[in-house]
Parts: sequence; C-alpha cells; structure tokens
Amino acid sequence: MDIIEKIQKLPEAKRKLILWTIVIVLGLTLLFFWSKKVQNKLGNFETEQIKENLDLPNLETPDFNMPETNYEAEE
Repeated sequence: MDIIEKIQKLPEAKRKLILWTIVIVLGLTLLFFWSKKVQNKLGNFETEQIKENLDLPNLETPDFNMPETNYEAEE
C-alpha cells in the first residue's frame, strides 16, 4: 500500500498524468488483442460457403448498345 500512499501525496497534475498513462496503456493493449482476434476470425471465413448459404441472386450488368455518335464541328 506504500505505492498508493505515495501517489495520493503527489500533486493533482502528476496523479492525472499517471492515471491517463495507465488508461492509455491498457486501452492500447486491449485494442491490440481485439484486433488480433478480429483478424483471426476474418481469416477463417469460407467465402464460397457463405455465398451458397446466403443464396444471393446473380446480378448481371445490362448490355447497353449505344450507337456511335460523331459530332463534327461546323464552320
């Protein structure tokens, strides 16, 4: 408990600095582990199986046969 008492006796600015340093370090650590877990889960997806399970309709782009236009400048 000696460490806690020393921290309590420090000025408020130093205590806030210690608090925010601890919060940032813990936040970055948790973010690192979360991103690794998400990356691992995304890597395990089997896209073909998911497409089959969703049974999405085949969408094709229409074929636009536009006549060619040649505009010549009139002088």
